[in-house]
Amino acid sequence: MIFPIHKLFRANRSHRKFQRDRLGRLKFELKIFLKRLIGRLFAFGDRMTARVKGFTLIELLISMLIASVIISTLLAFTVNIMETDRKEQAKVESQSDVQAALNYIADDMQETVYIYNADSLNANSPNGIQDQLPAFANSRPILVFWKRKYYAPTDTVNVGGGNTKAVGCLEYGTTTTNGTCNPNAPIGSGKYAYSLVAYYLIYDNATGANATWSNAARLGRWELNDGIRASCQLSDITTCAEPKPYARINVTPPTAIPDSSMVNYWSVPDAGFAPFASTGGTVDALMNKWTKAPAAYATTAPTVLIDFLDDSPYSADQDDGTLGNTPAGNPVVDIPIRENVAGVPVGSPSTNADCMSSDVGTGGPSASQRIPNSFAGMPSSFYVCVNSAQNVARIYLRANTLARLRPNQAETQRRVFDSTYLSTGNIRAFGRGKVFAQ
Repeated sequence: MIFPIHKLFRANRSHRKFQRDRLGRLKFELKIFLKRLIGRLFAFGDRMTARVKGFTLIELLISMLIASVIISTLLAFTVNIMETDRKEQAKVESQSDVQAALNYIADDMQETVYIYNADSLNANSPNGIQDQLPAFANSRPILVFWKRKYYAPTDTVNVGGGNTKAVGCLEYGTTTTNGTCNPNAPIGSGKYAYSLVAYYLIYDNATGANATWSNAARLGRWELNDGIRASCQLSDITTCAEPKPYARINVTPPTAIPDSSMVNYWSVPDAGFAPFASTGGTVDALMNKWTKAPAAYATTAPTVLIDFLDDSPYSADQDDGTLGNTPAGNPVVDIPIRENVAGVPVGSPSTNADCMSSDVGTGGPSASQRIPNSFAGMPSSFYVCVNSAQNVARIYLRANTLARLRPNQAETQRRVFDSTYLSTGNIRAFGRGKVFAQ
């Protein structure tokens, strides 16, 4: 097809006009957009300027007051939770200590051969052993018994001269050496020896006389051990075959059998030890006649078994047989085992023969008795029910949780008026040991 040339030029002019119009419109729209953007930026700045004005003094005071109330409430709540947790932890620890101490005593008494009752602990020899026990400051013996102590073959004992031997090697080697016996795997057997054990209630440390322990009461254990006797008992130990006895000691008991006062030992007894007589009377009479050896006791203080026992002062309402009748101002304490009845003939039946019931004790060596009979001048946190004839005892302990929380405060500041702060427990122990002729 053939186009006229003038039509072609006309179309080109129209295209240029269209391009000019499009460029103008684009410039116009860009100009409008820039105006609007600048306007909005200035308007945003004005709004920010209007908003950033600051706080007034009243607003600041109100904010501080609200914040302090919230923080104080949260702080008090946190402190209360921490204090409650601390008290609960102290209760758990106190109850755990009481139960552990009771279990230890019960295990200690498994080989008991004789338990002294209140009559024996309140009389001197030959009717009791009050004057034969060591006297410690602010202490009183509560539970005293004879037992058979077992030495395992691997236990080491002093054989003199600063030397030690394994118990299972005492029959081998020389007096002071194990020889071919291996002390870690001895070929010999274990040995038994008699021991006198006493548990003391220790109290009145309010002045801080013993800084190691709290100001409250505590339970202490004292032990006096016989030595391990040699197999050779010849009067001249130099004629004995190896291993020869280390020493020959006079152990004359109160009712000694003639020519039996000297004993040869591989391991010597504790200072002050003397055996009880096993012949010449009833068991009660022989045990009450026991006297210590002339040598002074080596132990200067009992070993503490448990601290933080309750040292609340004793009052008659604790011991009247009625539970829960504590008058205002007195500690919340009840003593289930009643005091002993005086003047009851010997041999009368006990109303609490096996120390099972919370009944009245009866006087006389064949009946159950409470030790101590009277709590005058001492706390009532450790006491026992004992029947010497049946070789049975029930032990009572009471700990004070507040004493654990306030160990160095005066007794009046930790006195318990809420029973939830008292950790109590008791256990009945049977003696299964036997007395053998010595």
